[in-house]
Formats: sequence, structure tokens, C-alpha cells
Amino acid sequence: MVALGGCYSGHDLASGYSRIGIEVSGASLIIRYLPCAGEELKIASMYELKGNNQVAPDAGDVVLWTIVGEDVALLQGSGVVPMMDGNAITLLPGAEYLVEVGTSLNLVDTFSFTIEDLVDGKVRVNESNTSEADFVKAARESC
Repeated sequence: MVALGGCYSGHDLASGYSRIGIEVSGASLIIRYLPCAGEELKIASMYELKGNNQVAPDAGDVVLWTIVGEDVALLQGSGVVPMMDGNAITLLPGAEYLVEVGTSLNLVDTFSFTIEDLVDGKVRVNESNTSEADFVKAARESC
């Protein structure tokens, strides 16, 4: 569960693959990621961007959570990346966040967002909000 707050920081690191997105449902933040056939998630992390962000994440960014190993194996096929331990993370007004996933194909995909970007019941992907069905369709087409 993530508590939501609100303001845009002006930085935007959009995913080049359209297979990662952020969905908000009430006070819950859902990380959506659809791997291609034969691809497995190996790591997923979420950061608050505080560094210079010319390359993110960097040494100045704060890791909010990371899941690896067996925990990531639970994600296969679900497309949902859970929060690390179920503890609430408060998203702050004016802050920017980055989600990063790494896969068995040595692919690292990232997506940055602010709470102002998010629309309840929609998936935020590549600078727009879309339905879950349209997100899944575009993600599958990008494989």
C-alpha cells in the first residue's frame, strides 16, 4: 500500500519498451510489468529520485524497496510487482519516483513518475494514462 500526496518535479524517464507501468487504485500503488516469452524478472526496485538524475538511479537516489530472488519468482505471469514487505510508503508532493526492473535477458527497464501523473484506475505508461487492457495489448506487441 502506498499513501498518496502531490507536484511535478520536471524530470521524466519514460520506459522505452511500454512493458512497465504504474497503476493507482485508491491508496494502493501497483507496478505493472509484462515480460516477453522466455523472459523472467530477476529484480525490481523503487527509488525516490534525489540525485542529479542525468542517469537514474544514481548515488543520490533513495531506495524505497527492492525485491530479488524467490520473491521475484512469485511475480512470473502476474504482471504485478508487490511492495517489498507490505509496509506503507508515503509518496510526497513534489517528489519523483523511479521503478526499475531487471530481467533474465539482461534488460533493465525503468519508469519515472510523480503522484500528479497518476489517475485512479488507469495504468501510467510512456507519459500517458491508459486502461489495463490497452496497456497489456501494447506491452505484448512490444515483445
